Amino acid sequence: MRILSGNQVVVNVGTHAAVPDIPGLKEGKPMTHIEALELDRPPQHLVVIGGGFVGLELAQAMRRFGSRVTMLERGQHLIGREDLDVAEAILHLFQDEGIEVLFETEVLDVKGLSGQGVKLRVLNSHGERKMESSDLLVAVGRVPNTQGLGLEKTGVKTDDRGYIQVNDRLQTSASGIWAMGECAGSPQFTHVATDDFRIVRDTLNGGTRTTQGRLVPFCIFTDPELARVGLSEAAAQKRQIPYRVATIPMAKVRRTITLSETRFSEQKLER
Repeated sequence: MRILSGNQVVVNVGTHAAVPDIPGLKEGKPMTHIEALELDRPPQHLVVIGGGFVGLELAQAMRRFGSRVTMLERGQHLIGREDLDVAEAILHLFQDEGIEVLFETEVLDVKGLSGQGVKLRVLNSHGERKMESSDLLVAVGRVPNTQGLGLEKTGVKTDDRGYIQVNDRLQTSASGIWAMGECAGSPQFTHVATDDFRIVRDTLNGGTRTTQGRLVPFCIFTDPELARVGLSEAAAQKRQIPYRVATIPMAKVRRTITLSETRFSEQKLER
């Protein structure tokens, strides 16, 4: 054991993939993105629990490797943080590729072992349904790696999900302790963690950099990709921020012709 001490301490412990507390799910050893990226075979039938960024990227990839893919989403549409028209365009793309998507679907229990055969019992507006698959992938979000650190002994406060509470300079509730990256609730991107470092570094050296007004670019690596910087229209509405919307048909975007990707040429996917 080593004991380290310092005048300033920075907590940057990251997160791990969440596995919901569903009867039989953990015992079934489902894949997360880690195991999915290490597979040396395409699943015969992959069931994906979750319709967020990771679920979308891996579902499409596995489908193009030849797997049958079914996605189970508890919400009313995919990528719940995005505007409805964008989510619907992604849904149409997936349906064209033969990916089955079930909305407002809750997994009741799981039996079997992912990779050897899994049986699921699910519930949605059509009633209870039983389904079978060869493999199971869980992509329902992430959990901060803050349990067991002893933060409660230092005066560092966390929220009800375990994320460390910080101000706009990434200072925690305890003097001399900072938190950055995903465990501090920052957007889960490498470039944001890098910017968090700059904020802490500059603050310790007398600077005034903060997280306020930070515009975060991101990209979902489906094909075609979905990228955005800053707020979505739905987020602006929720915050009651005045805005204007400009739309451009994809037929006017030359890259769609260059890549022979014109399936949505009449839809307004770019803002």
